Amino acid sequence: MSRVSAEFAGIAFINEGAALNIARLASLSVRERYLPSLLAGKMIGATAVTEPSGGSDVRSIRTKAVKEGNRYVLSGQEVWISNGHMADFVIALARTENGLSLFLVD
Repeated sequence: MSRVSAEFAGIAFINEGAALNIARLASLSVRERYLPSLLAGKMIGATAVTEPSGGSDVRSIRTKAVKEGNRYVLSGQEVWISNGHMADFVIALARTENGLSLFLVD
């Protein structure tokens, strides 16, 4: 793909990363909901890890996720969300009480 279009290859690469995170880390119900559409090219995933203060250095992530009842509330600022302009969902990295965690955000 990159021989024809570096931009298209980048979109596919980010989408593949989102699919791999879901395949490796998500519950069965989430995998069943997202993976078929991702693999068929009907859904696009994005990744959010770049912040104003630390760039893409994940050790300096300041975005927080605080548990409220049975859900998490994320707060922070991203300056670049790869595939964000076309995504159906975002895989976001945030700090929790247990360290860094990934969150799927529709």
